[in-house]
Amino acid sequence: MAELRDKILERINDVRDPCSLASAFPIGLSDMGLVSELRISEPPGSGRPHEVALVLRVTAPGCMYVPFMERSVRAALSELDEVGEISIEWQKDASWTPADMAEPVRRRLAETRARRLEEYGEAASSI
Repeated sequence: MAELRDKILERINDVRDPCSLASAFPIGLSDMGLVSELRISEPPGSGRPHEVALVLRVTAPGCMYVPFMERSVRAALSELDEVGEISIEWQKDASWTPADMAEPVRRRLAETRARRLEEYGEAASSI
C-alpha cells in the first residue's frame, strides 16, 4: 500500500500549481503542500482497483483554478491501473502557508529568489 501511496503522490506532483507556473517556478501539488489527506481503500476481492479519496486545499480563498487542478489530478491518477474510483474534496478555507511546501522546494525557491535579486536587482524582489 505504501508503494501505491507513493505512486499516487508522484502523479499528483506531476500536476503543477497554476500560480507557481505563472511565476516561472513550477511546483507540483504534493510539493506545494496542497494534499491534506489521502485515503486508499482496500478493494473487496482481488484484482479490483483501489478507491482513492483526496482532500486538497488551495493557496488562497476563491482560487479559480480548482476545476483545472481537479481535472488534471483525475487524469493523472486514472493512468494508474491500481486506481479505480477517485473522489476529491476541496478545503477552500486557504489554511495553506508557504511553510507547507516541501523543504527542498522552499530551499530551491529561496535560492532562485536570491539569484533573481542578484541578477535583476530590486525589480526582481516582487517575483
